[in-house]
Amino acid sequence: MKIVVVLTLVLIVAAGTIEAQTAGEGSMCSGFAGVQCRAGLFCDYSLGSAGICRRRNGFSG
Repeated sequence: MKIVVVLTLVLIVAAGTIEAQTAGEGSMCSGFAGVQCRAGLFCDYSLGSAGICRRRNGFSG
C-alpha cells in the first residue's frame, strides 16, 4: 500500500512539472508535448507542425 501512495505522489509531482514547462524565444513549442511559450512570446507554426517561440513585436498579452 505504501508503494502505491509513493508512486501516486511521484506521478502528481511529475505531472505538475511537465505541465508548467514553458519555452523561451527560438525554442520549439506545441508539438507532441504541448509546450507553451513564455509570456510575451507566441508559437509560430509557419515552419511545420511544431512551432518556434517568437517575440510578439510590441503587442501586449
